[in-house]
Amino acid sequence: MIKSVVIFRRRPGMSVEDFGRYWQTTHAALVSRLPGLRRYVQSQTLESAYRKFTPACDGVAELWFDGSDALRALAGTAEYAAVLADEANFIDPASRLEILTDDVKCAHGATTGQLDEDMLFYLLSRGIDRATARGLLTFAFAEDVIAKLAIPTLRRSLEERVVRGLPDAELIREFV
Repeated sequence: MIKSVVIFRRRPGMSVEDFGRYWQTTHAALVSRLPGLRRYVQSQTLESAYRKFTPACDGVAELWFDGSDALRALAGTAEYAAVLADEANFIDPASRLEILTDDVKCAHGATTGQLDEDMLFYLLSRGIDRATARGLLTFAFAEDVIAKLAIPTLRRSLEERVVRGLPDAELIREFV
């Protein structure tokens, strides 16, 4: 499995409500037609976050495919071209960040690793502070495993525990 995580801000001048409506309906319909797509998740920043501050992003999209071959095959399709062309209708292209990650496999029950410095740099260059950027990347790593849980209440509980354990938990909670 390979997962594409796309983080972005809405198009300048577009209201939060219009952004959410367009992304959840028009754009989602296009994405659902992508050949080889196994799972698609949209996470929009909560409206309450906009009352407190200007969030670093307005949305995070997660797309799962069987592997890098499926992703490469997708590149030349009309469906993929339509999705990319449609992004200009609601996404600020300068804010778009895409992270590709392989599925996490643990053979002995534990794994450790370093955060990708390129991903960290990209988030920092988009105005996200270091603690929040590290927290978002840590959550994305954990979410790869948590998302596979079949019990929704357990999945939400574990997501909340992971977020609570991160620096800037309140800010990160607004993104996930």
